[in-house]
Amino acid sequence: MSTQRRPLLSLALAALVTVVAVGCSSPPPARLVATEMIETLRGTTDSSGVDITDAQVDCMLGVVQAMSEEEVETIALSADQIVLDSFSAKLSACRGR
Repeated sequence: MSTQRRPLLSLALAALVTVVAVGCSSPPPARLVATEMIETLRGTTDSSGVDITDAQVDCMLGVVQAMSEEEVETIALSADQIVLDSFSAKLSACRGR
C-alpha cells in the first residue's frame, strides 16, 4: 500500500479501534463505527491531494458490509498489525491504486 494513502486509512482504523476499545459502557457496534468513519471520507482528499470519490467510499462501505459483525469486531479489537494491515489493504483496494 502506498505510504501516501496509509495515513488517511490508518486514521479511520485508529478511530474505529479507539471507539470500540475505550468507548462508553455500551459501545456502538463496530460495523456502525466503521461505516460512520468511512462516510467521513466523502468529499475529502487523501494526503496527496487526490479526491476520494463517492464510488471509492461506496466500495469501502461494501467491504465492511460484506463482513460479519464478528469479523468487524475482531478487527476493531485486534492488536495484531497483520490483521489491521489486511483490513487497511482491503479498503485501499477501493482506491484503485
